[in-house]
Amino acid sequence: MNDKIMVSICCATYNHEKYLRKALNSALMQEVNFKYEIIIAEDCSTDNSRAIIKKYERQFPDVIKALYRESNMGALDNIAELFLHARGKYVVLLETDDFWTDKRKLQKQVDFLEDNPDFVAVACKVHVVDKNDKVQKKIIYPECKKRIYSHRDYRLWLLPGQTETILYRNIDEINNFYRDDDLYRAYSYSPGDRIKILAMLDAGKIYCMPEKMGAYRYVADEGTSFSATYKLKFLDYMKSYLSLREYVYKNDMNVETKKSADFLLFEAATAAFVLQKAIGLKEYTNIVRQNKYIFSSIYWFFRHSFKKGTDILIDKITGETHL
Repeated sequence: MNDKIMVSICCATYNHEKYLRKALNSALMQEVNFKYEIIIAEDCSTDNSRAIIKKYERQFPDVIKALYRESNMGALDNIAELFLHARGKYVVLLETDDFWTDKRKLQKQVDFLEDNPDFVAVACKVHVVDKNDKVQKKIIYPECKKRIYSHRDYRLWLLPGQTETILYRNIDEINNFYRDDDLYRAYSYSPGDRIKILAMLDAGKIYCMPEKMGAYRYVADEGTSFSATYKLKFLDYMKSYLSLREYVYKNDMNVETKKSADFLLFEAATAAFVLQKAIGLKEYTNIVRQNKYIFSSIYWFFRHSFKKGTDILIDKITGETHL
């Protein structure tokens, strides 16, 4: 086995005492022919999380590196600083209320990226589980059904996979999305995975493995994850995607990335103006005028609206829930 670290498994945790062991065990059970590290940033939890981590750290000193915060940093700062410690060729963020279900997950994904240098990331599918690890068959995660994830999928609000499934190259083209001061704060307004996935798409191709190798814990009434705590405010989305668009144009990213950034801002601004009256006509008009790909944005707006309406209809007929 090569002594060089191949994969950095980054874990940020706060008050996940109930789920922490499950997440760490799923990382430690990985059967691989390379060296990996588990970096876990504990953000001054008020439960027993820190004591649990210290026990694991003593038991696996060559694998686990713990970062104990002296004061609560908040999820955004905790995660951003955590990534600075990643030494691996590849990185994955394993949120500590989620877990992996396949012992060969990392090996399969590393093998793929090693054999396919034109791909920057690889994802897989997930089971959606409740707080008791029971699979929720009626809840559908909005992941891509194709093998190669594209900007078209992105504009339909599909993801290549849930955050903990995505292994990606530890390169500046992706990491800089956490290092830019203006864009950095945008993460507090919207799900950070969508911003980071756009960075991946700009850097290269993303492959979607068809296997279900992870579990995403969906608990709407508890927890600190974005899905558990965030109440939809289109004005917040608009602020986030305004920063994202500025970053994309400032760095002169590729045309498809610019189209996606313009679309996100257009959709959020339209929803903020029409549905929630959060902005006035003047501000909305100004955003529309700056859109360099307005016809593309309008097209994808109606495509996404149609898809969303179809999902709602399917939910009513089948009793399923599209996240």
